[in-house]
Amino acid sequence: MNEEGLISATVKKIHEVIRNSLEHAMDFDLVPKNAAVKVKLPKGIKKEINVWNEEEVNSFLKVAKDDPCYIVFCLALTTRMCQGEILGLRWKDVNLNKGLIKIKRTLVMMGSHL
Repeated sequence: MNEEGLISATVKKIHEVIRNSLEHAMDFDLVPKNAAVKVKLPKGIKKEINVWNEEEVNSFLKVAKDDPCYIVFCLALTTRMCQGEILGLRWKDVNLNKGLIKIKRTLVMMGSHL
């Protein structure tokens, strides 16, 4: 978080909505110019992340093997699929005989839940 309490990604999303809204208002001659274009956005702060090693991954999967979400955990940890791709899968996208998964859609969360 920055000093104001919002992460830079949130600030960027808010800015994008305002910029697009003003652009739309310009199209209808409701405002003479889009002042949001001149706004300088904060730079994101990169945080170091901790990544599990192979032993930690295997330990987690061993503990999680009876969890209903095991397959989700397994796909997340053993493929390069992102969360939305995994959650967007349907059985018709999976070919167990060939060991293939086709990514045809992604699940996107609209709005936020606090």
